[in-house]
Amino acid sequence: MPVVTRKEPGANLETSAPPRDTHLAPGETAPPAGTASDDAQVDAWVASARAGDQAALSALVLRFERPVRVLGMRMLGPEQAEDLAQETFLRMIQGLPKFRGEARFSTWLFGIAYLTAQGMRRRARRPAERAADLDAVPEPEAPGDHAEMVALRAAVEWALARIRPQHRDAVTLYYLRELSLAEVAEVMGVPEATAKVYLFRGRQELYRLLEKEGARPT
Repeated sequence: MPVVTRKEPGANLETSAPPRDTHLAPGETAPPAGTASDDAQVDAWVASARAGDQAALSALVLRFERPVRVLGMRMLGPEQAEDLAQETFLRMIQGLPKFRGEARFSTWLFGIAYLTAQGMRRRARRPAERAADLDAVPEPEAPGDHAEMVALRAAVEWALARIRPQHRDAVTLYYLRELSLAEVAEVMGVPEATAKVYLFRGRQELYRLLEKEGARPT
């Protein structure tokens, strides 16, 4: 059974839920993202998927589906995020046999997503419109701060939509996807010094816009 099926343009990405994952013990859940144990689990899935394990391939898609969609929303807007995710995972499946593990799998995958988004930008030849994606950000722990946090997130989304694309991408990858500076440079295909400049200028643009709106983070 195929793991990812391509529908008509604009259709949702479909993933076949894997059967009981033999990589996890009964009752065990995947470790938190970004931890050493998460990296080890992802590496195990990658190795199994390269060997033809369809359940492991499904697990990889399910593990990274939301992060890729959120990246698409930041780079292209919500109207194109689904198409980006679909195209990214199709390219991931095609390129997986060539993945050598020289970089973290997540860095490699975000690189695919980034290049795919760049191509979609060029084809669209128009500025991507942004809408606040409040559901993509975890809810605040303190219920009393909800309204203030929602307003701040909306302001950040508004400001992100108005800074230069390269600066927005660097800020998104570094702060929202929590990649290292070296990984940001690798994903964007630029020297690390250039990525650092993009990040610095993007942060400056964000702060300037947010301060102008009276919503600068403390």
